[in-house]
Amino acid sequence: MAVLIVMGVCGCGKSTVGKKLAAKLKCEFVDGDEWHSQENVEKMRRGIPLTDDDRTPWLRALYGVLVAWVEEGVGGVLACSALKHSYRGILMGRGPEIAPQENTGPEIAPQENTGPEIAPQENTGPEIAPQEN
Repeated sequence: MAVLIVMGVCGCGKSTVGKKLAAKLKCEFVDGDEWHSQENVEKMRRGIPLTDDDRTPWLRALYGVLVAWVEEGVGGVLACSALKHSYRGILMGRGPEIAPQENTGPEIAPQENTGPEIAPQENTGPEIAPQEN
């Protein structure tokens, strides 16, 4: 099963694309925004930007979701902004379980792969990181 991360800026359609992918793949969808702590939600509500320290526990919790999907051998789609390279590093766990790939555009189709190597593709839209188990 595929483990996918749909990334992009606020309002770009991550959740919409993620939900459609999850429905197509018949797997779980997780909206990363729903995993923020109450403290982070309050800061955002008051217009206070989150710091890296605010985001790190949130990203680690989302990484835990990805690891669980991999360990359980089930697929899943996560929508998450992860705009900084360091944030994506936390989500990827810097390990081989989840391989990054840019594979986006007007039509997004999951790709089958047989190993950890996935060639990047140049397109536009939200970022997606697939991995087949």
